[in-house]
Amino acid sequence: EITRVRTLGALGLEERLRTAAPAATSDRRTLEERLLQLQARCEARCRREAEAEITRVRTLEREGVALEEAARCRAQLQEATLRAEREAREREQRTLARERAALERLRARELELEKKGVEWRAEAQRLVEEGQQRQRGRSQQLDLEEQRVHLKTLALEQREREVLEREERSEVQDATRQANADARRARFEAEVQASLAGEREALRHQELEQERRRLGFEGELKQCEALKQRLAGQERRAAEAQAEAGAAEERCAAHHRELEESRRQLAAVSDTCRQAQAGWDRFRAEASSLQKELEASRAERDIANQAHDTRHQAAVKAQVVLDAQLQALQCENGRLAAEAERLRGSIRGCQAEREHGETQLRSSLERIWQLERAS
Repeated sequence: EITRVRTLGALGLEERLRTAAPAATSDRRTLEERLLQLQARCEARCRREAEAEITRVRTLEREGVALEEAARCRAQLQEATLRAEREAREREQRTLARERAALERLRARELELEKKGVEWRAEAQRLVEEGQQRQRGRSQQLDLEEQRVHLKTLALEQREREVLEREERSEVQDATRQANADARRARFEAEVQASLAGEREALRHQELEQERRRLGFEGELKQCEALKQRLAGQERRAAEAQAEAGAAEERCAAHHRELEESRRQLAAVSDTCRQAQAGWDRFRAEASSLQKELEASRAERDIANQAHDTRHQAAVKAQVVLDAQLQALQCENGRLAAEAERLRGSIRGCQAEREHGETQLRSSLERIWQLERAS
């Protein structure tokens, strides 16, 4: 544009020179040469100034590009910083949420385990108390049963002794009665034989005596029959006593069976006690396993707490690193801002130099124009 202005000025100058007064025609060649030299100097100076201005403009453009790049980098840095802070906050929130959820699950698990432990302890205590009560009741029942069996055994032994004594007495009585009967029979037979011999001797002499003796013999026979009947009654009573002894033996066998049944019940109670003891052992094993699970859950909680502490320390370290990076970025941002201010000052200086150059060029053109007019 400066060259075009200068060209237009030169053309106008030529036109003005052509239209100048005829008196100046003689010096036209000299003036033209001087003007051409001046024009060449002006063009060279304008070319240099234009090149310098182009250089300054390019410098300004590069500085503007650098400023734009710095602003873009600063915006990207701020965006990356904000994104990193946002991601760090989100990770921290997720970590805190997971930790809270883990702690809540752990507390719920602990409460559940504690409730189960309390319930199991109460159930175990109840089972133990019930087992002890059943055992005490069964022990009392067994004691009572043993006392009853002992009393029944004593009663049976007493009855057996009584039966044996009665049998002995009956045997003694039977033997005595049999001996008395035998003695009486022998005596009677002897008497009968004697009487028969006497009667045989007296039959021939006294029939009435024989008849009387026959009647007496019949009476004796009746007495013997009565004795036989009494002996049969004694035998019946002995049979009844034997039957009673057999019944007593049966009752004793029944008592023995009851005693065996009581012993079997005692064995069943012992088995039940052993089963209760086994159940108690099983419960203790379950309680120990639950205790182990509780300890494992506590260990997991400790591990979770350690992991939480580790994550917290890592978050603190990351925060420190981010703070350091942010501080470094802020320092870099300040430096870039100072550089931008310096570049703005340089641009303003370049603009002032450009305006000064334009003013000088305008004044030079005006002087040239005045010189041309004067010429």
